[in-house]
Amino acid sequence: MVLMVGRSKSVNGQMATGAAWTVLFMLIDRCMGLISTVILARLLVPEDFGLIALATSVIAILELLGAFGLDTALIQQPDTGRQQFDTVWTFNVLFGLGMGLVVACLAAPAAGFYGDPQLVSVMVMLGVGRAVQGFENVGVIAFRKEMAFDREFKYLLTKRFATTVLVTIPLAFALRSYWALLAGTLAGTCIGVALSYALHPFRPRPSLAALGQLMTFSKWLFVTRLVEFFYSRMADLIVGRWAGTAALGSFTIAREVARVPTRELAASVHRAVFPGYVKLADDRALLRRQYLKVTSILLLLILPAGIGLSLLAEPIVLILLGAKWKETVPLIQILSINGILAVLLSTVHYVNLAVGMSRAT
Repeated sequence: MVLMVGRSKSVNGQMATGAAWTVLFMLIDRCMGLISTVILARLLVPEDFGLIALATSVIAILELLGAFGLDTALIQQPDTGRQQFDTVWTFNVLFGLGMGLVVACLAAPAAGFYGDPQLVSVMVMLGVGRAVQGFENVGVIAFRKEMAFDREFKYLLTKRFATTVLVTIPLAFALRSYWALLAGTLAGTCIGVALSYALHPFRPRPSLAALGQLMTFSKWLFVTRLVEFFYSRMADLIVGRWAGTAALGSFTIAREVARVPTRELAASVHRAVFPGYVKLADDRALLRRQYLKVTSILLLLILPAGIGLSLLAEPIVLILLGAKWKETVPLIQILSINGILAVLLSTVHYVNLAVGMSRAT
């Protein structure tokens, strides 16, 4: 019993530290994101944001083919080693290369369907980025598995800073077009891959030896990812098809702003506490108490933040984004409240994953 109490305190401490690091990253990341959004919204037009959002939504459909959550399996399963990490890296490389090729082939048909020829070049460039992303060093997943969130903080923040401050914003001033967003996305992918090898010593080798073992857990996550796609991306495809890229651009900015005080905050906390849930998976009483504690803290944070954003949406938009984005106000008001409900519904998902009940998520 003494050992269990000590273990509980140790895991609680790791979870608290991890949550602190990830929330700190979220705050800094969102500050940079907010500054970036304000600057880009002033320099670009809704059509630019809508075009990129439409292309990424089309690609997201293809991403479902590989949405098995193998990174989650690496964190959840206690006996993972080089063989499992090599398998995930090899799968990511092969899937990324295949995705890049398929996206390039579908660029012209997608542009014809949506009636926007600019979609061709955007999808081809994003396809190249997807192929490059597959080579990311899978060793960085160990940061979360080992709850080394300070190292993950360094990795994520460096990538974010380099992408936003050094690439996207300067190009937006120079180009004043969607190419700034596109170049920033591609640069962020390349920077992320390079950093993943610079910051973690693991060097993956080609192997699919553990694919069957990992799929036993991950196959049920495919259904979860499918539901998540319909919840988060289907609206983009519908709006882009029937209302055009300008309307989709407004919807994209509204969603990005509305997510900050609710879903973005919750995602940071869940990212930190999930490995802790895994460590407590064999003690359901401790796990239950920890889950209730995390959920209570989230409620204290997101309820006033989400409601406050909904009430103050109009002055926030007019002051930060400008009058040309005024039509996003009612969208932000609705989406910020929706974000609260989404967080409440998603919290138990991570507990189910931690105890190996991926089928129940």
